[in-house]
Amino acid sequence: MTPQSIAAIRIVIVAIGSILVGRGMVSQETMNTLTDPIFMTAVAGGAAALISAGYGIYSRRPHGIIKDAAALPQVDAVVVKQNSRERWRD
Repeated sequence: MTPQSIAAIRIVIVAIGSILVGRGMVSQETMNTLTDPIFMTAVAGGAAALISAGYGIYSRRPHGIIKDAAALPQVDAVVVKQNSRERWRD
């Protein structure tokens, strides 16, 4: 992210927070904590870690593995055959 986009995000958070403080929904101390650059960096890092972990789990499901294998340049086709045990399941 560029410094300009980070500053824009922080401005939006401060604007929303000022509305919430004005209406008495959030205290000024809480708003100061939420808009602190160190806190925002920690939250952004945690969100990035959770998103990457979620994508890793999502892409490693059986369908994703087959899709990744089919995308390899040395693979012409991937043939999937139904397991004989699963065919007779109720």
